[in-house]
Amino acid sequence: MIDQQVVTYVRQQFAGGATTDAIQQALRTAGWNDESIRAALAAAQGVPAAPIATAPAPTPQASHASGAFAKAGTSAFQAQYPLSVRRKFWKKLLSQTIGWGITVFLPTLVLFIGGLIYNLPALTFTGLVLFVPYFVALALYAWYVKAYIRLYYYNDNESFITIRKGVFTPQEIHVQYPKVQDVYVDQDLIDRLLGLYDVHLASATVTSGMEAHIDGVNADIAGRLKDVLLSRVQGNARSFPESPQAGPQTHPTESAQPRPGFHGNISNSEYPIQGTWLTGRIISAVLHGMVWGVIVGVWANYNISLGVLVFLVVSVFQAGYVLIWKKNYRFQFLPEYILVHTGVISWSDRHIPYNTIQDVNLSQPIWGRMFGFANVRIENATQGGVGSINIPGQTLVNAGAITDALKSIILTKDSSRTGL
Repeated sequence: MIDQQVVTYVRQQFAGGATTDAIQQALRTAGWNDESIRAALAAAQGVPAAPIATAPAPTPQASHASGAFAKAGTSAFQAQYPLSVRRKFWKKLLSQTIGWGITVFLPTLVLFIGGLIYNLPALTFTGLVLFVPYFVALALYAWYVKAYIRLYYYNDNESFITIRKGVFTPQEIHVQYPKVQDVYVDQDLIDRLLGLYDVHLASATVTSGMEAHIDGVNADIAGRLKDVLLSRVQGNARSFPESPQAGPQTHPTESAQPRPGFHGNISNSEYPIQGTWLTGRIISAVLHGMVWGVIVGVWANYNISLGVLVFLVVSVFQAGYVLIWKKNYRFQFLPEYILVHTGVISWSDRHIPYNTIQDVNLSQPIWGRMFGFANVRIENATQGGVGSINIPGQTLVNAGAITDALKSIILTKDSSRTGL
């Protein structure tokens, strides 16, 4: 008997551009047998079932076996609670179309119609010319949305949920279930039109409220996802519901265990800031200097000498500041807390106890994408940003190792629900 839920999932993945091999692997990872997968693929494509290659049984792996932001595909958890890919695509595209329509399309249309009414060819031509970048931008945004949905990833185990989003500057957040303060489902206007729901969970940090949500699921998935998240938060840890054909459920991309070879010495000496991070910051300093040089030079009646002087002063000051900051930066994971020392003119030592940590976030800025590094941000419930520490400029492998080790350490501590 064909499971309709699997057929729906397969159709959604095909609509999102996934390949047959990728879908097969995701379903095998979720525990579905080859016969069920073959039947679901055939039903989704409307063709007779054909044999597919038998794959070896999946084996658990470390959560960042290839480093942070590893392309793990679709997790077992995500396969069980899939996004409504097509409707999510149209939701994001429609939202942007409305926004750009108000700010760009309508004014352009006014120019075009005004030129026709008042017989002003230049105005009409201007309107026509401005239509072109509007539709080009929409086409590019449609490509971006497809990539965004393809890279959208979430997974869980008994202690953490991981959510990863982003194309150019990906963000990955790890939220502890015991620290979650709220689980809720909501819809905006376009969600209601398309029958979509967003499932949110938030700890006491601002970042979790912004990033920790799975958006774009149908009503059935939203209800079941809310239930399983609440069961995790309430301490009734259990695997997500199994289907009759499902074999043992595994979480191949998430584990609470530290990476193989982790020896407990987590500090800036073992995990140094990469030179590529420094390169990116210096390039940013030069670009800031150029911008200020141009602004001041133009403001001073195109005084080139003054513009060059401002460029040099701003660039050298910012680059020098970054160099001194990097030289003084130190961090170390001690038995009961994380110590971070920072400063240039003044200095500070930050101590974050493990049992107050709420979230662990990984991010890649533009320079990180270009040069292959990531930043790790650790947050507790203290407001105003004073309860967070940053470990910047890590290789993707090191960022993943720090995250895995930190998750393992947190689970050994007597952690309060509020983190206060």
